[in-house]
Amino acid sequence: MKPIEELTRAELDQLGKELGVNIVAPDVWEAIPWTTGQIDALSLRVRTGNDRMIAGLLAIWKMINEGKAEKDIELSFDRLEKAVTRLHHLCLKLEVFGPGECLYIMGGKKVRKCKPPDGTFCFVCPSQRPYWKEEWAEFDKIFSEGEKK
Repeated sequence: MKPIEELTRAELDQLGKELGVNIVAPDVWEAIPWTTGQIDALSLRVRTGNDRMIAGLLAIWKMINEGKAEKDIELSFDRLEKAVTRLHHLCLKLEVFGPGECLYIMGGKKVRKCKPPDGTFCFVCPSQRPYWKEEWAEFDKIFSEGEKK
């Protein structure tokens, strides 16, 4: 998907229909009033969605490991894909109207990693800062140092 700033008016209109909102041009986004309560509720919804997507993916992996029918696995993947798309749209709304920060910064500290090795990851993220790149660079550095020993 293109960055929101690069979308045409027609693409913004289509996205607005999908999100159920009237999206205005990017230069007036800042003028749209959103309350802190609305942003907090949307942040919670996206965090919960991330957790549900992880649980859904783990359930699919379990189905694969247990040798479930390919049709059932494919149906589960299709459902997960649709859910991730809906979550992406919510996250996009949060990215536009929220603070543009990681959902898992609490009390000024990042309490959850973006990507494995700790086993958790985000399906969507409203952050303008690419934390996942930083985390992978750190992981690669540790891995490289371990190989040299």
